Amino acid sequence: MKRAVRDKKPVFLAFWDSKKKGNAGLEMIYDFGLEETKKLLKENFILVLLDREHKSVQEYMPAGNTEGAQYVIISPDGKLLKSGAFYGNSGVGLKGMKEFLNLP
Repeated sequence: MKRAVRDKKPVFLAFWDSKKKGNAGLEMIYDFGLEETKKLLKENFILVLLDREHKSVQEYMPAGNTEGAQYVIISPDGKLLKSGAFYGNSGVGLKGMKEFLNLP
């Protein structure tokens, strides 16, 4: 969070259960598969990737189905701004990123 405050950028925290077999990690890769999405992420967020068991994830873990890869966007002052799931679709990932950033 110190870097988020210093850089005045929200944190994009992505997490998944590394103990479960499956393609949760692939879902994240596909959601960020487009270069435009990667660029928007790098320019506008501090990216953090953690296992869902990490203590930093626990307070932001969304209720409900948490089987797949999830993400939360946290303001530099620690407030939850948005949470959701990865869908394994690069078009959906780009659309969601643009919506959050209020871009056309």
